[in-house]
Amino acid sequence: MSHVRVMKNDLAGKVLARTVAARLGLRTPSPRPWMHGLAALLLAWGMGWQAAHAEISVPPIPQTIDAPALAAWADREFGGSGAANRYSALALVVVSGDQVILDRTYGYANWVTREPVDSFRTEFLIGSITKTFTATALAQLLERGQIASLDEPVNKYLKRVQLPPPYGDQVTFWHLLTHSAGFEVRNAGLAALEAQRRPLTPEALRSVAAEIAHPPGQYSLYANAGAGLLAVLVEDVTGRPIDQYMQENIFNPLGMRHTRINLSPERPEALVHAYRLGQGTSPEELGWLPFSAYAGPIGGISATPQDMTQYIKAHLGTGEFAGRNILQPQTLATMHAPHFGNHPAVNQFGMQFFTGSWNGRRLVEHGGNWPYNISMLTLMPEEKLGIFIATVGDATGGARFMPAWEVRARLLTRLFGAQTYETQPGAEAPLGEYVGSYQQLQHNYSTLEALLDLIGASSGDSDSNYFVTRVTEDGQGGLRIAGVDGYLPVGGDRFWKKDFTPGPDWAGPLYAFTRNAAGRLTGLVHPFGVDMQQRVSGFADLRVRGRWALGLALVLLSGFAAVFWRAKSRVSSVGRLMAMLGALTIVAMPLVVLAFHGPGGIAYYLLSAQPGRWALFALLANFLIVVTAVVAWSTVEAWRSSAAGWREHLARWHGAVLALAGAGLVVILGSVNALGLHLP
Repeated sequence: MSHVRVMKNDLAGKVLARTVAARLGLRTPSPRPWMHGLAALLLAWGMGWQAAHAEISVPPIPQTIDAPALAAWADREFGGSGAANRYSALALVVVSGDQVILDRTYGYANWVTREPVDSFRTEFLIGSITKTFTATALAQLLERGQIASLDEPVNKYLKRVQLPPPYGDQVTFWHLLTHSAGFEVRNAGLAALEAQRRPLTPEALRSVAAEIAHPPGQYSLYANAGAGLLAVLVEDVTGRPIDQYMQENIFNPLGMRHTRINLSPERPEALVHAYRLGQGTSPEELGWLPFSAYAGPIGGISATPQDMTQYIKAHLGTGEFAGRNILQPQTLATMHAPHFGNHPAVNQFGMQFFTGSWNGRRLVEHGGNWPYNISMLTLMPEEKLGIFIATVGDATGGARFMPAWEVRARLLTRLFGAQTYETQPGAEAPLGEYVGSYQQLQHNYSTLEALLDLIGASSGDSDSNYFVTRVTEDGQGGLRIAGVDGYLPVGGDRFWKKDFTPGPDWAGPLYAFTRNAAGRLTGLVHPFGVDMQQRVSGFADLRVRGRWALGLALVLLSGFAAVFWRAKSRVSSVGRLMAMLGALTIVAMPLVVLAFHGPGGIAYYLLSAQPGRWALFALLANFLIVVTAVVAWSTVEAWRSSAAGWREHLARWHGAVLALAGAGLVVILGSVNALGLHLP
C-alpha cells in the first residue's frame, strides 16, 4: 500500500488505538541564503520528531516529575556554554496536570538593549502551531451544528470561492484537516509587505490558491493551502473575520491576554527580535517578515510562553479547564486521534495535529517555522503533560542553530528514555531492493516556484539533499539514508538507526518504505510522516534534471566564443550575435534568482510574492527559445552553404551544439513552468 487510512472517530469519541509519530518537514536555516526559512515552509510549517507503531516494554510513568532537577538539567543543556551562539532566544515551558513545572527562557528579546526574554511578556511566533487554533475554531463550529459533518464537501460551505474540477467537489473537511486534499506546495503570498484589504475578496483568494495535484485521500502531503481554506471556511460560515472569531472564542476564554493573530505589516511591539550569532562577531538582527492576511491563520499567531500554557491546559482538559472548556472532551479526543497517514509506522494526522508515540506513550503535536522562528507544541493526553518550545535566530561561525524539535527530542529523552523501536516478525527483503532515489511528492506543479524545487534538488550533498533522498547500502548490513549510515531493518519495511542523536540535521531515527498493491516498492516516508517521497529514476529525478540543466548551461556559455565565427551573410551575423546573447542569458538567469538578496535570501522574496525577479527570469527563459531558434536557423543555413575553411567548419559544429543544448535547456525550463508567464 502506498498510504494508510485510519478509521475516523465520531464526536461520541472513541479514541482510536495506539498511534504513531513524526514531525513535519522542517529544516534548520541553511547556509545557502536562498534556502533560509524556505525548506521548512514546504512544509513551511509544522513538525514533531516521531515514533513508530512500536509495541515495547514501557517503563513506569513517573507519578511526579522532579521540577528542580528538570530545571537544572535544562539550564545545563540549553543555557550553558554547550548552547552558546546556537540561538538568540529560547523559551521552554512544561505543564504537568494543572501546574507549570518548568518555565525557562534564555537569551535576549532584544540584544541591543539586553532586554531578557520574559515568559509572561515576550511574544514568540508559533508558526504552524497556528493551524491547531484554526482547527480548534472549526471544531467549535462542528459542536454548535454550524457544520453538519466533517465528511461533507467544503464547496457546500464556501461562499467566496469554490474548489475547481476535477477534484473540487470531492474535497471534504477531513481532507483539509489531515492534509490529504492533494494540494501542491505554494508558498508565494504567505507574506505581505503592505496592508491588505480584509476580508479577502474572491479575487485575492484566487490569486493565492494552490492547485489540487493529487486525488483527494490518496496521500497526506503537508500543504498550507488546506489550513488557509479552513480559515476561509470559518469566516464564510460565521460571517466574522478570523481574528475577531479567535479573540472572542479562543483567546479571551482561555485568558490568553498576550496572544494575537498577525494579519498586518506592523511588527508586534512585544515580539522577540531574531539575531544571527557567532563567536567573535556582533549580533546581526534579522528582519521581520510580516504575514499576509491569508497566511495569518496558517502560521501568524504570536503568543507568550505563559499564554501557551493556557492553551496546553485547555487541550489537556486540566486545571480551570477540567470542567469548563472551549471544547467538549469528546471533541478534543476527535481532534487528537489519528485519522489519516502515509504509513502505519510513522506520523498520522488528527485534526491538524500530528499523532505519534514515544516509547509507547501517545503524542499529539504540531510545530511551526517562519524564517528564524521555530516552535514545537507536544501534548501527552494520557500523562496530562504538555510542552511548548520556541527557538529564535540563526548561527554562524561554525555553530549550528538549535531548532525547537531538537530541544523537544532531548527533553523527551530526558523524561522517558531514548526512543526505541521493536523488531517486527517476518522475512526481510534484500537490502538492494530499497536502494534508489526518492523524490518528494510535495512540491509545486503550476508556477515558477517549481524552479526552486529544481535548484534545491540538484544542489548540495547528493546524499543528504532535502528534496531527493538517496538510499544505498552502507556495507555493514544496513542502509545509508540521507547521508547517514547504520539504518538497520526492524521489519515491516522499516529501518531504524539505534544510536541516532537528535540534532538540527534533516535525517531522523526511522524510515519506512511503501509498496503498491502488487508488492512493488514505490516510496519512502520520512519519520516526520508527511514527507512522502516517490521512487524515481532517470529524467523524472529532479536532481538528474538539475545537473543536466547545469551541464547544458555550461555548453551555452561557450556561446561567447561565437565572436570568432566568420560571418559570411546577414543570417550568420545574426546567429553569431544570438549565440553571444544566449551566453549572457545563462549568466543572468542565476543572478536574477539567487543574487543580491538581504539576510532573508530568496525565501523572503518568494513568500512576499514580489513579481519582479520571477518576471525577469521568465523573460530570460522565453528569450532562450528565440536564441535557440535563431542559432538553429543560422546553423542550418551555414550547413547548406559551402565552407571555405576550418573556422567555418568549426562554427557550423559549434552552432549545432549550441542549438541542441538550448533546446534541451528549454525543455527543462518548461518542466518547471519557466516558459510563458506563470509567476508565483
